Amino acid sequence: MKLLHKLSLLLLIIFPMTTQASPLSISEQEINQYLATRLAEKVPLQDSLGVPGLFQLDYKLSDLYTKVGQTDEKVVDISGIIDSLLQIKGKEYQVKLNINMDTLPFYDMEKGALFLKNVRLKNWNATPEKYQNELQVFLPIIANSLKRINITDT
Repeated sequence: MKLLHKLSLLLLIIFPMTTQASPLSISEQEINQYLATRLAEKVPLQDSLGVPGLFQLDYKLSDLYTKVGQTDEKVVDISGIIDSLLQIKGKEYQVKLNINMDTLPFYDMEKGALFLKNVRLKNWNATPEKYQNELQVFLPIIANSLKRINITDT
């Protein structure tokens, strides 16, 4: 869930900087440039989470990029890579996840902030592929976390 909140923070940081008293106007190229050069200054892109004795996940988020309005003019697609070390039952799994999500950004002029609604994990894959089935167990947790991110989250 921490990871997903960091992804939502990403858009919360990017869009308000480009909206003063005018309508929201930012290009896909500007967003991707910001992601590549400045995001890590604002949001930690690596963390660790887990339940002692059950599992531990150390991860780093990288190579984030967006596609704005590719399937619907209001939808923003977000893709990235999660390099992780998953420890379960004394075994370690070095895994790289490619994730693809989409969301509807909503700018609240009164609060001067951007919120996300209808965040959805579209697809993902793991490398090495042999861990795909083991990670499938965590997919419902990720999907449920995504559904909880809405316009009231900050």
